[in-house]
Amino acid sequence: MIKIYTDGSYVSGLIGYGCLIHANGEKKITIGFSKPKTRLENVEAEVRALIFGMETLLKSGITFENEHIVLATGQMNIENLLTRYGKKELLEENKEDNDFEFDEKKPAKKMVKEEFFTESGIKFLQLKSKFEEMGCKVSFEKVISHSHVFHNELDETIKKILKKKAAKKLFNKAIKSKKLKQEKKFTRVVSASMFTECQYNYMRFIIKNLRMAGRPMSMDEIRELTIYAPYTPGKVRFAKEIEGLVNEMVFHRYIKKTKDGKYDYLPVELVYPKSANKEVNLKIFLRSRVFHSELDELIKKILKEKPAEILLNKSQNSKKLQKEEKITYMVSTSMFTEYQYNYMRFIIKNLRMAGRPMSMEEIKALTIEAPYTPGKVYFAKEIEGLIQEMVLRNYIKKTEDDKYAYIPVELVYPKINK
Repeated sequence: MIKIYTDGSYVSGLIGYGCLIHANGEKKITIGFSKPKTRLENVEAEVRALIFGMETLLKSGITFENEHIVLATGQMNIENLLTRYGKKELLEENKEDNDFEFDEKKPAKKMVKEEFFTESGIKFLQLKSKFEEMGCKVSFEKVISHSHVFHNELDETIKKILKKKAAKKLFNKAIKSKKLKQEKKFTRVVSASMFTECQYNYMRFIIKNLRMAGRPMSMDEIRELTIYAPYTPGKVRFAKEIEGLVNEMVFHRYIKKTKDGKYDYLPVELVYPKSANKEVNLKIFLRSRVFHSELDELIKKILKEKPAEILLNKSQNSKKLQKEEKITYMVSTSMFTEYQYNYMRFIIKNLRMAGRPMSMEEIKALTIEAPYTPGKVYFAKEIEGLIQEMVLRNYIKKTEDDKYAYIPVELVYPKINK
């Protein structure tokens, strides 16, 4: 007769499972560890310990043909549970399992629980079938907790090693947390016209989880976060679903998308104008409107290296801009409102200061902090339409690579400039 004592335990986010094989007057303990697949904690550990014990015997090299194999476990209902799930004969009245006492504070997600038990049940039946093909009889024996020497030895060994691993994990987590606290973050002002306060808080929630994970997460993993903290933005114009919000976060560089389609953490601090200190937000807003934080750092670095050269070029460019001859255009009041006139001047000024052609996306980026809201107009209701009208009237020019460049133009609106 060969006895396999199995036991499992859960400590601080780690599962430990093991077996003690007693055969031919000798005993051998084998231990395994892994991250939990479900929220069943100790129940998952016990199930995995049983299958681990059967697999260990097959790989051990011990001769067990035509032997009686006894599986000694603290959970007697485990055989019926795995057999039922393995054969996939779940009845409607058996949807709830009373075989184990689950922690009501941390209920297992139903689909995850069923998938785990089904997968484990199939594996158990396959292993049992292998033993029976070798002429072995497989039976179970109930071990009362802390009443058997071998079972106690196994239990103590698992818990001892598991506690060491858990302590090491917590230590590494503390070191990682310390590094994260010391990291340099870039501040991003979240546009109140584009995102609600609920969306702002949820974006911070996603960033925090990516930061703590320490690795890229798939869209499915991010969706799992919504099980315990549902994404309910209310009545919004866009990003109604979590997928839309994640894609917006990538677009605004709050997080980044990896080559394999996952989402990774960026050291970003989000600020929402309505919920934060107004003075702090004003400073950040004025700064972020001219340069992004990364560009600001780069400019400072270059200024330190070549201050004289940059100042000279800046002075020369300033003189050129002052001396340039401008063509004056009278803006038709029947075609453009005073608001549209001012917005066209705003675009021309930004193209002039940029000193290079800008793409449609770059011009749209200006509208984040200064939204284009012309009100009731006959045409050019969107920013794209206004830019096309400006190109048509030679207020700006379109380059061969579909960008928009500055023309030395002075716009005059009759109602203002009499």
